[in-house]
Amino acid sequence: MKRLATLLSYVGVAGVIAIGIIGLAVSTAPWQPKPAVLNQAWGWVQSCTSVVTEKGKNPNGTLANVAWKTFEPGAFNDSMPGAIIGLTIRTPGVAIDTIFIDTEHLDTVWVIAHELLHHVLADESVWGTAHPFIPFFFPCHLMGMQQGTSIGLMGQGSGQKQKSRRTP
Repeated sequence: MKRLATLLSYVGVAGVIAIGIIGLAVSTAPWQPKPAVLNQAWGWVQSCTSVVTEKGKNPNGTLANVAWKTFEPGAFNDSMPGAIIGLTIRTPGVAIDTIFIDTEHLDTVWVIAHELLHHVLADESVWGTAHPFIPFFFPCHLMGMQQGTSIGLMGQGSGQKQKSRRTP
């Protein structure tokens, strides 16, 4: 029993350290994309979501309902290879979504548009997946593999900065 208590205390300390490290890598200060980048990304999303029915959209999916934050490359990782370069956090019952963008992709239009598309769409309970083929792959073309990157289906990839692209 004493060994179990010691083990649990080590696990607890490791967890606190890990949370602290992640906390240092994630900005708590608000950030806002450059107006030209944001306008291009928002226009991209607006032009390609016309095929989505109202049922498939987030009723709060406007730019006014986005809080922007940044994170250091590698701060958010999962079980898949590569790095997450953008992340949209939706809290049930809260109108505002928080979008995190990796500091190496702050000016990458398609990454910001990809995360805005998550914000505009209803959640996974409506779609059944985080990246439904329509509209992520077509007509929006907002998956990493469509942007000439090595980023995979779930947004993971090399983390290399890509140049901004114009809307398709």
